[in-house]
Amino acid sequence: MPREVFVIDPRGTRFSAAITVVVLALVIVTTPGPVATVLLSLQTLVFAFGAILGPSHQPYGWIFKKLVRPRLKAPDHMEEPLPPQFAQAVGLGFALAASISMLLAWTLGVYIFAGFALFAAALNAVFGFCLGCEIYVRIRRFLPVAAIPAPSNDSLLDLTDSTGSRV
Repeated sequence: MPREVFVIDPRGTRFSAAITVVVLALVIVTTPGPVATVLLSLQTLVFAFGAILGPSHQPYGWIFKKLVRPRLKAPDHMEEPLPPQFAQAVGLGFALAASISMLLAWTLGVYIFAGFALFAAALNAVFGFCLGCEIYVRIRRFLPVAAIPAPSNDSLLDLTDSTGSRV
């Protein structure tokens, strides 16, 4: 029985990256301080949702799916969700490192780790270049296919348009 293939709208990942750029820029500008702590904590949770459940199930993906995508015409192409999910995991790593730096009152560490995540998100938001996705593709070239988990129905986007039809 053939496995159903799930894909995501690449504009959703760019939308999420744009929000991430704003949040992380605010983290950098307001560090040290309580605003930066709250924003970094929230962004870390967003990355965690994206890394564990997939890009369409993190809060920014949900906003795109429910509020933005119904107002857009169909995308030119669709993308596999695993590379952006891996990119969310990389972002989670940097956000956790920035959070630990914040807990240790190492302001420079917050700037460094949040800055790396900000840079990667900006590349995606502005140029459509997903750095974490490229890393995923490079890693996948060296791993046997059996070592890479197949997408699960639970973690991927149900692609329907505003009328409920499959895209």
